[in-house]
Order: sequence, then C-alpha cells, then structure tokens
Amino acid sequence: MPGPLAIPDLRAPCPGCGHLAEPTGGPLNFCPRCGLDLRETARRAPPADPLVGRVIADRYRLVSLLGEGGMGAVYRAEHVQMGKALAVKVLRGDFARDPSAAERFRAEARIVSRLSHPHTIAVFDFGELPERGFYLAMEYVPGQDLARALREGGALSEARAVGIAQQVLGSLAEAHESGVVHRDMKPANVMLMQARPGEDFAKVLDFGIAKLRDEAGGATTGAGAVVGTPSCLAPEQARGGPVDARADLYAMGCLLYELVSGRPPFTAASPVAVITAHLHDAPPPLREVAPGVSRRLAEVVHRALRKDPAERFPSADAMRDALAGPGHAARPSRRPALPRAAGELELASREDFRDGLEQGALERQVGVLRPPRLVTPARAALAIAAALAAGAAWRWDDLYAALAAAAPAIATQVPAALRPDAAAWVEREPNDGAAEATPLPLLPRADGVPAAEVRGAIGAPRRPDEGDLDVYRLVVPDGAGGRVLRARWHAAGAAPDQGIPGLAVTLSLNRAPAGAERAPLVAAAGEGGPGAAEALSAEVEPGTYWLSVRERHAAGAAPAARPEAPYALEVELAPRAASEAAGEGDGPHK
Repeated sequence: MPGPLAIPDLRAPCPGCGHLAEPTGGPLNFCPRCGLDLRETARRAPPADPLVGRVIADRYRLVSLLGEGGMGAVYRAEHVQMGKALAVKVLRGDFARDPSAAERFRAEARIVSRLSHPHTIAVFDFGELPERGFYLAMEYVPGQDLARALREGGALSEARAVGIAQQVLGSLAEAHESGVVHRDMKPANVMLMQARPGEDFAKVLDFGIAKLRDEAGGATTGAGAVVGTPSCLAPEQARGGPVDARADLYAMGCLLYELVSGRPPFTAASPVAVITAHLHDAPPPLREVAPGVSRRLAEVVHRALRKDPAERFPSADAMRDALAGPGHAARPSRRPALPRAAGELELASREDFRDGLEQGALERQVGVLRPPRLVTPARAALAIAAALAAGAAWRWDDLYAALAAAAPAIATQVPAALRPDAAAWVEREPNDGAAEATPLPLLPRADGVPAAEVRGAIGAPRRPDEGDLDVYRLVVPDGAGGRVLRARWHAAGAAPDQGIPGLAVTLSLNRAPAGAERAPLVAAAGEGGPGAAEALSAEVEPGTYWLSVRERHAAGAAPAARPEAPYALEVELAPRAASEAAGEGDGPHK
C-alpha cells in the first residue's frame, strides 16, 4: 500500500536555479537566490500529483514533482530519518507490469551502483512499491541541465564548454573501465551545479539505456534496436549494430559542437533525416559555424565525429587529454559545497548511505564488518555443486576462491595440481569498501605457510581529492593464534622492493571483532614516496581482517591512477618466531 499521507512541503526548488527556500511566511513571490518571479510559475503549475506528500518505502517523502516522461516521474524527496534532500524516480505502474520496462529500470540501478565518479549521478537505493511500480532513490542535483542552459543562454564560451566536457569525460572514463557504455549522451543528460560563482560542476544522468559490455547476451535492448537521441547518435548506433565506448565519444563530439556553436552538428526537418546525415554526411566545419573557436578544439571535435570508430579517440581519457592540450593534464574540478544555510535541506550524498547514517543502511554496511555466518563444508560443497549444475559461467579460480573462503579445510584437500596458481587471484571490481571486498584465501604453500598473492591496479580516483581504494578480505583460521601476517605491495613481475613509478600507496590492516560497528586499525604502512614498495606486518589472532591498498598523494595534488600498471600484493601468515628470525624489523604498527 502507498505510504501514509504527509503534510505537503512548500519548499519546491526554484525552476531557475534549484534553490530550496524556506517559505517562513507562506509561498514566496521571488526566489531569494536568483530573483526569479515565482508567481508566474505558480500560475502555470500543473494539477497536483497524487504521490506528492506521500511517504514511500517508509523513508522517502515525495515533496514536489521535478519532471516526468513516458515511463515515470522524478520527484524531489526528503529522507524522513536523515532530514536530507534527494531525488526519487518512480516507474509508472503500467510500465512496472511490463517485464522489459521493469528490467530496464532494474538495469539502471545495477549499472549506476557500479559507478562512483564524482561527476556521475549517485544512486542510493532501489525497491518496489506495491501497486505503484519501482523506485530509484538518487542524488538530488540543484541547477539546470545543459539543454536548458543552451536554450536560455545560447552557446557557451570555449573555456567553459571544455571544462564541462572534461568533467563529463571523467565520468565516462570510469563507466567505460567498468564495461558500461552510456549510449545516450546529450545536453539534457548533463546537469550543472555551481561549485563557486563561475565554476561549473557537471553530473552525468540517465544510464537507463546504458549497456554492460559483459552482459550483452542478456541486454534489455537487443541487437538491431536503435537507441539514443538522433542529434547525438553515432553511425553504428543508427545502424542498430554493436556499440562500444567510442559511440559515447562520438556523442561527446556532438555535445561539444553544440555547446560552442549553439546548434548540433546535423539539423533537418525530421529525426530520420538527422540520422541519415549522421550516417553519410560530413558535419559543417566547426570554425565556420562558430568562428571564434580555436583550431585545436575544432580538431578534437571533428576527430570525435569520425564515421569510423577506429578513427576516433581510443578512450575518454585520451579525448580529455586532447582537450587539455599538450603537456597539460585535465584539472580536477571542485566539488560544490552542500547547502547548509538556515531553512534549507542539506543534500544527501553517497557518504550518508555508505557510512550508515540511514537506519537499515547501517545494518547493511555494518553487517559485512562482522564475522561471516558459519558455512559448513557440506553447505559450501552443495552451493558449488548447485552452481555447476545450473551452468553458472564461473571460472575455476572463482569457484576455488569461493570454496577456500567458505571452507578452507576442504580447499586444502584439493590436489595441488588442480589448485589455481597463486597469480590466478585477481582484484574483483568494485572493491572500494568492506561490502565489496575481494576475498583473498590464505592457502598452504609447499612449506606449509598459509599465503596468497593477488594482482590488482590503482584505477580512477573515487573523488577529485581521493584516489582509488582496493579492499581485500582475509580470514585467519582458528588455531592460528600468535602468527604474524605480513603483506608486501610492489609492481607486478618486479622485485619485492620495486614499486610503480609515480604511484604511492598506504597499506592498512583492520580487524572485525564480533559485534563491532567499525573495524579497528591493526597496522598501517605508507612511509615510501612515489615509486616505492610498501610492506607491513602485525601479530594476528583468528578472525576476519580487511587489508586495503589506498592511493596516497600530497595535499592539494590530484590523485594518481595507473590502471595500465598492475601491482602484486603478497600476503603470508607466518609463525611469530619465523617472522622475528627473518630480521626485517617491520613490527606491527599499532
């Protein structure tokens, strides 16, 4: 049933700037931030939406309608427990009964939940509403989209357009590394917030028709289906053929063209004619349409608009670097401050849900910091047998990792010839938190010492000021008390004392005692500079531990990323006496 009725909130966002004002004396006539006449807006207001004022999923009060389309509507909402503003997308009930539409809605939640780039819209929650369809709780972005900015203000300056494009390309770079192709990049799917006066902060929206590269076989939009917007449609999309990340780069060429010229590269009387132009016609030279544009920007745009994907930029990062110019890296954008003025709702963020400030989210987040539920060897064997019987497309090293994590005693009985090589363990993304930690089984070597080695990479930064974080879960078995856990991080395939050029990391070891809501720090190591290897050691007792590798950089500097340079993380659980006899001198850092 729908949630209980609540008193409607009059704090509707200003349609001009998104400001959430407190109407202390009743409805406001003018926006206190931008001065827009709100009386005319009120006169044009549509009929009341039946969901506005209701609480759904026991925690989201729908405050006002932000927009609607053919499949559903988006509302500004307030989290009734946190008192923070967010957006909620609701899939209409009739579409919720359509299996393909419901799967597409689920796909959007699944896709965006993989992404954490600061310029990608954050999704917090997903669920089903009885008789109302599905909902998606996400970040609320006050401001305006690029399509509206172009309608109201015309073409942007080159410097402003390039800055926005670099932010969007950063979002796409992370999506592409995760195997996600957006497939509908256009001005309406980019929101602009103001970080500071004159500073844009872009957010990429609407991954509703995005496609996962590794899920092509089960995609909700099959081969031959044309998806996307005609004004930004890559030729291969127009043909209904397979697409990859380079289709998004073509769309970025269209978007940049329109940002600096005020019009898309192809215009015609009908969508079909526009699509035909994408297939066969060369776009008008950008410097003729927008004479003030630099030669370098025109070259970047026209390369992105090549008909043959092989002639475009190979990646979003490459296009972003080309926009920055030779010898200049893309400058990280400044995250806008969350509104905290009196009378405004603070905006909900990923941190609110990650840190467990929401009741229920706390249990989900803390649950993984507690020792896992006991899994008997028989249950582990049955689970793996069931997966095999069901035809699960798992690799043997994945199955063996699951067995080793759930039932180490059984894993050690597998003949050595059938065990995966130590180098087979690889980082499983995403793994930037305890909930997504990559299992790292400690299995006996030839000398009987439990050990493991995993290969990973420091990828895209999590935020403009925070680098990548990789978390691995270790289980020290019963009977292993008084042992020393030693971990070494170095460049893969190199000597243990050789790091990765230009990259500095911190190793941290946390333990999760029963009932704890936070995993206390046991040891840390991070004294070396860029290019240095790192090592830590600490005496451990039986239990669950999290070993993390975090990118480290100087204050004020941009985080480093080296996705092309894999690292090796070697872990062993040695007897204490053996560790002391080694004479390394890296005792535990408490």
